[in-house]
Amino acid sequence: MTGSADLLSQYAFALVFQVLNSMLGCTPAIGQQVATGMAQIFEGDDAEAVNK
Repeated sequence: MTGSADLLSQYAFALVFQVLNSMLGCTPAIGQQVATGMAQIFEGDDAEAVNK
């Protein structure tokens, strides 16, 4: 069986945010909201609209 994966978006990005959330003491819910907002900023979307 063969396949492919984008390690940066599917693994590394999530891992970095999990480590940072743990270091900062964020709950998983807050961490997910921060990760979503940051992804929207980097993609050029309106992060404030996403968080509402």
